[in-house]
Amino acid sequence: MQPRAKSFLISIRFLCGGWLCLALFAAGCKGEKSSESNPEESVQEYIPIGIALETAEAFRQHAGGNMVEAMEKFCSPDGTSDLKQVMKTISTTSELQNDQQTEQRLWNNFFQSSIIGITGLDPYTQLVVYYQPWNDAFLFTEWRRLLGENPKVHHAKLVNGDVVRHPSDVSRVEPLPKWLRMEQVPPQLAVLLSTRESLSAFLKLYQDSFQSEQPRNWQPRLEILESSKGRETNEDALVVQFGIIQTQLLSFLYNETSKPLRENFFELITHLEKGDFDKVTQKLPQAASEVASHMATQSQWWETANLVAVSPGLGGRVFLFVASNRSPTGFLSLCYLNKGGAFMLEDIQMQSFNLDEGKLQPVRSNLKKEGLIE
Repeated sequence: MQPRAKSFLISIRFLCGGWLCLALFAAGCKGEKSSESNPEESVQEYIPIGIALETAEAFRQHAGGNMVEAMEKFCSPDGTSDLKQVMKTISTTSELQNDQQTEQRLWNNFFQSSIIGITGLDPYTQLVVYYQPWNDAFLFTEWRRLLGENPKVHHAKLVNGDVVRHPSDVSRVEPLPKWLRMEQVPPQLAVLLSTRESLSAFLKLYQDSFQSEQPRNWQPRLEILESSKGRETNEDALVVQFGIIQTQLLSFLYNETSKPLRENFFELITHLEKGDFDKVTQKLPQAASEVASHMATQSQWWETANLVAVSPGLGGRVFLFVASNRSPTGFLSLCYLNKGGAFMLEDIQMQSFNLDEGKLQPVRSNLKKEGLIE
């Protein structure tokens, strides 16, 4: 039996290659193995928090480029089986189901802007979640380290954001991503608020993970998933919410009606990639011009940049969101105004999920007073 660890909770922001990592861990949890260790413990090794963070980020990077290779390198057979089931869920509405290239595109979109959360379940098991803000979904992955091996994913489960935010109330589970429900809130702000609420809910749900020396199962804390009805509700919601985001992206990329906006967007991106910001900033407000000028100098950022979401806004506006694997803690928000079918770039903002709570709280309070959010 593992000696009782002196446990305490630490919430940190860990920047790994530009990633925001929310980590929970306990000190003194390694201890010494005793003759009372159970058989399962005897073939497993302790996973230091540093290795857990490094491996979780390596998996994210690899999976975004080649998920097949990532599963071979980072997953046990059970973990691989679980992740293949996840793919069946998120590709249900894809026009090219069972196509490997399409599946990789979906994985790339998922991991491109996922935020990592990690907590220890016991000295041998780390629970790593990848929260995808745009789809409002958590990918739960359970990592273990067998003797002489690197940590690997042994179990995985895709979970709707509402299940984490309201783990015991199935009536609160909705198929529309939380940020898209906040219709009266500017989309770039809505996704920040939704993400902060979601990550806070995860931290709260698992903050006492190391309060016992006994191995902990993370799934019962998501009470909704303990019933067949709850699991079905979660699955159905995921299919819809991933379908919504994919449909919006495909519509923008291929529909004839989106052509004027699409051409405007790609022309803008070309200018920014080339550092030709003068052609972008001429008609923009000063603050937006400064953002555009800065982004035009970020050549490495653009190397892995992708369009991750499209959303309508108020007053005929359309918002396009671009994220980069180089810096997934932030995203570029582009606001276009539709004037008689001609789309004009109205604003550019660089948003950060690292936004200080002191700056976000007043905004949240004002929106609550106005009845725009809960």
